[in-house]
Amino acid sequence: MSVKSTYSIMTGDYINIWSNIIIVVGALVILFKVNWIIACAMAMVLPINILGYKALNKKLFEKSKVMQEQTSAGWQKVLSFIDNVDDFKQLSKFSYIENLIDDDVHKIFKSMADVNVYAQSVSYIIHGFNEVVRSIIMLYMLFMATKDDYQAGVIMIVIFLIPVYFSAVSSIVSSNLNKRDYKVATGFIDEVKSLA
Repeated sequence: MSVKSTYSIMTGDYINIWSNIIIVVGALVILFKVNWIIACAMAMVLPINILGYKALNKKLFEKSKVMQEQTSAGWQKVLSFIDNVDDFKQLSKFSYIENLIDDDVHKIFKSMADVNVYAQSVSYIIHGFNEVVRSIIMLYMLFMATKDDYQAGVIMIVIFLIPVYFSAVSSIVSSNLNKRDYKVATGFIDEVKSLA
């Protein structure tokens, strides 16, 4: 897990964050020239997403650390049973081993589920907020179009930029989630090194 997190952040996430920041800034500049109200509404989404996910990351950091400790301890115990092949051969029933490792396997998956349920719940709330803002902007555009305040070209630009903007914001946020996993993984590696 630690190696995967380190590889992911180093090979793609930093590049992804910076390229999407450029897209977000570019989209806001264009939208500000088209309609400052829409630009302000969309600019408001960015700090809410970043602060929301920052709070999520802080809580997930704690939960991920607990998960990593429980999975490490649980798998260590499970592997200690599996490594003793001679003991397996002496048993008449494997249900004894199942009973010994069942609690550890359950703890492993429960800790993983706790992290995932919390992360997905908060993510859905933030995503729902984004969808509400997107819908309000589209309704505003529709309202302005019915008043003949906008030309077709302006409407097309906004309709094109809205999904691009929200996709870039989501990409920045998801890359930051990988950064959290990286921090937990490096903390875990440092802790293991200090024990050695």
